[in-house]
Amino acid sequence: MERAKRRVDVALEGLANAAKADKDRSVARHKFINVVDLVRKVPDAGVWFDEEAAVVDAPAARSWEDVLRVLPSKAILGA
Repeated sequence: MERAKRRVDVALEGLANAAKADKDRSVARHKFINVVDLVRKVPDAGVWFDEEAAVVDAPAARSWEDVLRVLPSKAILGA
């Protein structure tokens, strides 16, 4: 769950910052909607969840880099 949540957070971080102001409110609204297009940024959150679950559920014979990607490093380091 945490991996999928983090993936969505990264995709959406700063998304609205790209929207530019305009004196015409309808133009500003149109620009904002085009920039904050969640369907384009996260087309299928279920697919992302399944992909991250597959990483966690992958066979135990992995490289140490893969293992470190899955393990909760803060818990291991006592943070």
